Amino acid sequence: MRPSKTLIFIGLFAAISMQAAAQTVPAPLQAALFKKILSFDKTLAGKSDIEVVVIGGAADIISALNGVGIKAKAGSAAEGDVVYVAAGATPPKAATAKAGILSVSGSSAFAENGQVSVAIGIEDGKPKIFINMNQLKAERHEFSADLLKLAKVIK
Repeated sequence: MRPSKTLIFIGLFAAISMQAAAQTVPAPLQAALFKKILSFDKTLAGKSDIEVVVIGGAADIISALNGVGIKAKAGSAAEGDVVYVAAGATPPKAATAKAGILSVSGSSAFAENGQVSVAIGIEDGKPKIFINMNQLKAERHEFSADLLKLAKVIK
């Protein structure tokens, strides 16, 4: 029995949609953007040696962050100034809120769903900053209005 053209089209469309959904901003660009984003964090202002702890084993983002001068390492949510949640990892929403640690990710879905405060994703084929204000407030961080103007703000 041969599959119908409709089933083939649906399968192809699903595969293309999954590939588009999985599209992420490359680690070096994420690192450069996060370095700039962190400079707008009023809570971290004046802190010269910000440490980012990466959850989820993303060696590429650790290398990229270190490459732009941000100290980054693999670890847990209870340490560091910022927690980067890699795609596929479980965001430690309660732990970052309790500890006042800023949570970030390269997965915009995490910010859109309130799992992290800040994410860099793709919107209309271009990198976009996503900021979840509820999680940002829970983590006791605040960004300048200049950054909020550039981001997609989720309330």
